[in-house]
Amino acid sequence: MSQPFLKGRQADETACRDTKKSGNSARRAAAGRFVSASFVSASLVSISLGASLSARAETPLFIYLAPDRIADNPFLELARRGVEEAAIRYRADSLILQAVHPADRSPLLHLALADAPEVLVLSGFAFNRQLAKLAPQHPDTQIILIDHCLEPRPANLHCAVFREYEAAYLAGFAAARLSQTGQLGVVGALDIPLLRRFSVGFARGAKAARPEIAVAVRWVGGDNPFADPARAGRLASQLHQGGADVIFSATSGGDSGVFDQAARGGVFGLFGGYQSLPPGCWPAGG
Repeated sequence: MSQPFLKGRQADETACRDTKKSGNSARRAAAGRFVSASFVSASLVSISLGASLSARAETPLFIYLAPDRIADNPFLELARRGVEEAAIRYRADSLILQAVHPADRSPLLHLALADAPEVLVLSGFAFNRQLAKLAPQHPDTQIILIDHCLEPRPANLHCAVFREYEAAYLAGFAAARLSQTGQLGVVGALDIPLLRRFSVGFARGAKAARPEIAVAVRWVGGDNPFADPARAGRLASQLHQGGADVIFSATSGGDSGVFDQAARGGVFGLFGGYQSLPPGCWPAGG
């Protein structure tokens, strides 16, 4: 998978939205810099919004709705910063919403669409079922869905997907060449097709380098698979104790648990947008 295309700042850890303001008055001025604001900007151009936004008399609104706490998940932080930077580029206001609990997702999605933003950006698959129904009801809002898509796809839904298996393949090839034990491990957040593209790509790359190498896969699962560093760390420790000396992590907010295990020994391959890694960790994003 390409390196996650945004890099964000720390989220408000308590509020689902800016509680000091509401409705249109809650539109916040964007700030900050991000790793690849060009991706969101390119998405706006591809859906023919760039010129029309510049010509509007009223300030347009961009909303980012995260499915979980942004502070717990670096991938969501990336998307937050991207939306804010795109808002600066297109002279729009930005509003950041986050679901602190899974039960918050549906109300926040309805709230976001009720604000009638020109652009609504979402991450992951948590909103898919509702989007299939709600997106056609809001044709004037262009919706960008990161890391997933719907079939059939509503006309105003635009999908940002990746060839993540390519980076995973290269990481597996490198991991196999690094391994001294001939055993590799993968810790994934959830056993779903999206994340199997990481685990299978990694295993195939490893086998291409060393056909005899063993690759064990463990899934975090549970109620919060993308933000459970404690369980991710325990699974990494189990894999390491079982002989794996290189471990590939695709757990998003759980990667920090794998970091902690790396600090205790072993070599760990990591997927994610981290700028600073502990000793023994190396970035596997493309």
